[in-house]
Amino acid sequence: MNKNVKEEPEETAFDAPLTQGPKVLALFVEIDPLDGLESEDQRYRDRAERFCANLLWRRVTGEITPEFINLSVERIFTTAELIDEVKPEALQDLKYRICQLYFK
Repeated sequence: MNKNVKEEPEETAFDAPLTQGPKVLALFVEIDPLDGLESEDQRYRDRAERFCANLLWRRVTGEITPEFINLSVERIFTTAELIDEVKPEALQDLKYRICQLYFK
């Protein structure tokens, strides 16, 4: 093994320019559909990472649609969160604003 070769930091889907990951995370924090929960329970960064990974794959295959984004946003939250904790108006706003990021 060559010790002169520097290891490159591992990039995630969140870091890929096409995924708009930081903007998606900012929308989660701004809109905060789970307003009543503690911040460590929300794990928005992890949720945004998974969302962006799915969108990156869909964008590569050319299958990204507003319907897919709407369903993906709903899948970010657990069923219990969607029923008991997520504010419906905040969820709609989140879907709309994420679609705006990808379909300008």
